[in-house]
Amino acid sequence: MAGTEHGKPVLMVVTGLPGSGKTTLCEALSRVLHVPYIDYDTVCQPFLEEIAQAYPDGRSYRDFCAFWRKPCYAAVMDSVMYNLRLGLSVIVSAPFTREKQDPSYFSHLKASSGLDFNVVGIDLHPDEHTLRQNLERRGLVRDIEKLRDWPAFHQQHQGDIPQWDADTQCAPDYTCADSVLDQVLRVVS
Repeated sequence: MAGTEHGKPVLMVVTGLPGSGKTTLCEALSRVLHVPYIDYDTVCQPFLEEIAQAYPDGRSYRDFCAFWRKPCYAAVMDSVMYNLRLGLSVIVSAPFTREKQDPSYFSHLKASSGLDFNVVGIDLHPDEHTLRQNLERRGLVRDIEKLRDWPAFHQQHQGDIPQWDADTQCAPDYTCADSVLDQVLRVVS
């Protein structure tokens, strides 16, 4: 896959909880497929962290991020749509917790943009132990609340299966974590 299928660009949307391996998978996909990769954390986190420190308002960081969610996702998706308008396939990663529950999310996105592209939805769900271990290992400030209230955080997102209208869906099997990239490449090729 050089980036398009039958002349249409392909949007590869990678979702999953924090620590599920979105960035690791997307970086590998980007290198192998030679496709641009847009990461929610890279685009939004530096600004969110700076604003939260400069203007503390007593909210938890999670609530603060929820307040700024809409403009953050708009910035990410504007970058995605820019690449698609250029005819380039693109990979994007973010939790997409609300969007993936909308059964017409991509239909609306295509209609509002006037663009024709294929969508591959890739949903990552490692086991609970791996997920927690990944969050602990990366040691980010934004993960402290998640780890402190781990049972509630993990329970809230159990069975969070995408309902959106991706043209192709992929949920890699994590029993052999080393094969996740190969599983996804088989789907997107």
